[in-house]
Amino acid sequence: MKALFRTAAAFMLAALAACATGMKPPSSDRAATVTYVMNAVQSVHAAAGQGDHSKTAQLAQLLPTVKAVIAANPDDIISLAASDYQGEIAVALNGERTRQGLPLDPQLTADAMAGFGKVVGAKQDAPQWQVTYGNAAYRMGSAAYLAGDYDTARRTFQTCATELRHPGCVNSLADILLKGSPPSGEDLATALRLFKDTATTGINGTCAGSFSAGTVAAFIHFKVTPTATGNALGWLAAARALAQQAKAMTGGNTDCHAPIVDVDEYLMRADDGDLRPALLEGVARDAKRSSDRALAEYLIGRIDETELARRLEEPRLLPYERCDIEFSLLWNANRVGDQGTARRHFAALQALPPLTCLQERVFARTMGYLP
Repeated sequence: MKALFRTAAAFMLAALAACATGMKPPSSDRAATVTYVMNAVQSVHAAAGQGDHSKTAQLAQLLPTVKAVIAANPDDIISLAASDYQGEIAVALNGERTRQGLPLDPQLTADAMAGFGKVVGAKQDAPQWQVTYGNAAYRMGSAAYLAGDYDTARRTFQTCATELRHPGCVNSLADILLKGSPPSGEDLATALRLFKDTATTGINGTCAGSFSAGTVAAFIHFKVTPTATGNALGWLAAARALAQQAKAMTGGNTDCHAPIVDVDEYLMRADDGDLRPALLEGVARDAKRSSDRALAEYLIGRIDETELARRLEEPRLLPYERCDIEFSLLWNANRVGDQGTARRHFAALQALPPLTCLQERVFARTMGYLP
């Protein structure tokens, strides 16, 4: 489940500064209040996309604000937009709890479901505040998914994917099909088809196309299902190109975790005996996340595992970020025949929240690593 960012860098930074200094939103103009909240939420999302999670907790002070806007007139378009941002704030706060190793707050989960649910029930957009039915359905399904309500998640994603062909919903529906232990052959084939479908949507879903193209590449490389045929490196090239387009579209506020594409290409080529450390030079030098830089330096032999572990301690990684790291380390250790290290990283991967690493668990199974 990946974050989408939607605004210009300068405007987001201005709103972030206002939020950081404790500026209060307008109290009498409901529309202006929702606009303020929108800017603050998007600013914090943008900062988090750059690896700065320090402002996320400040969103808690805006939750009563949006609830007051909703209560003032529950049935108008302003209330609809405020409901969506109630969901966004609740998801962001629960995401920060997850990053800190804390359980989800049930009240925040309820706030998220109620907020997004209002937009989904109305099947209505509020363009002035960048609120859409499709994105609300995707976020609602994601909140249900992370809370373990798989029936609601699957039903929401299925409806959104069928009615709207929303890339995030299609991608997430494919992810849910990987939840089996192990997934059936039919589910794997269907998931691959859905990932391919999402990849063809380009940047309509910001990062969904890039993520899905990378997943298709891995399905092919690891021979996950007999239908996974084609050129894995070609799909990775598509993932990289889509990430670059998404970065341009968002003014640099998200790169769709493009460094992991370079890591995957390095490891895929290395599996075939074609070592190309130059693929990781740019990651080691330029990646926004310090964890990506450390991983690249480790893979090309500049630091040892002790130093890698030290550098991965801070800042605390989100579970999906940790999953990317642990799977890459498992893959590399398996490649060089270091089974002890590979098993250790597989154990770390298994210790992550179960819904975090569905794809990676499927790929690890092809290497012989079973729960």
